Amino acid sequence: MIGLLIKDIKLMKNQIVFFLITIVCGLILIPKQPLIGAWLLTFVIANFAIGSMTYDDFDNGNAFLFTLPFTRKQYANEKYLFSLAMGSLVWILLFLYNVIYQAIVNKRVDIYEVLFLESVVIIFTLLMLSVMFPIQFKYGGEKGRIANIAIIGVGLIIIFTVGNIVSIDSVTMKITEMMNELSISVLFILIAVAAYFVSMLFSQKIISQKEF
Repeated sequence: MIGLLIKDIKLMKNQIVFFLITIVCGLILIPKQPLIGAWLLTFVIANFAIGSMTYDDFDNGNAFLFTLPFTRKQYANEKYLFSLAMGSLVWILLFLYNVIYQAIVNKRVDIYEVLFLESVVIIFTLLMLSVMFPIQFKYGGEKGRIANIAIIGVGLIIIFTVGNIVSIDSVTMKITEMMNELSISVLFILIAVAAYFVSMLFSQKIISQKEF
């Protein structure tokens, strides 16, 4: 599996400029449009994860790839692990950015707000990848890419609409009134992790039955 991770990292390194530019745009949007910025960072993670599968599928490459000494289950697991690795990098950058931004602009750091925004990106990422991975494993190539672009587009429309109708401050206030905001964030993260794990099981089944 280490070899597969190295392969994906090397395949995706030619997109590093796009990766960094999109991350910067997302971080800039976070203070003014938190939900849209969070969704943009989620898109970066999803794009890299799904993009690695597109590279594998190019020119019927999977037919050769699966002659190498690893199982199809390991291949599926590696894609989920790779996406978590990409996500971890973005989540760390988001945390550091929020801390530095608040320290400079607000002259104080609200760690609860930082962790809340961090949890939003984590939840968005896990849930979106939970849907996109099985679709890409099932259909691959052009069909999978079109379906996943549609998912990203619909999600962006929903987030943009919600972000303009309800302010992040009012959402945070209402959540705090019901229970500690970190507690509910942890609850939703656990739900997203469970969905991610179930999605991985579906993907394992799909790839094991697929013919190349």
